[in-house]
Amino acid sequence: LVVQRPIEFVVSISRVDGRKMGMELQYSQSGNTLLVMSVGDGFIQDWNARHPDKVVCKDDRIVRLNEIFCDPLKMLEASKDLDTLHLTFIRYPSFGPV
Repeated sequence: LVVQRPIEFVVSISRVDGRKMGMELQYSQSGNTLLVMSVGDGFIQDWNARHPDKVVCKDDRIVRLNEIFCDPLKMLEASKDLDTLHLTFIRYPSFGPV
């Protein structure tokens, strides 16, 4: 049995031109996170280019958006309305670079 603790990192972005975040996300009805399925054109891709030490990638999980946590639907709704987003991600070490 191997127990791994997730790595946590924060991505802070400000939307100024109406672009989307550029992530495909999924969640479970009984879950409390948003799962990153892919990263495409948008603010997160821009973040990745500027922050190679904190790249957001497939299988990362959003556990908090600003002050919202444990409710993926509320996180999704808030992401549409807010201009400044502070996204807390977790990643398990076997899933990619941080």
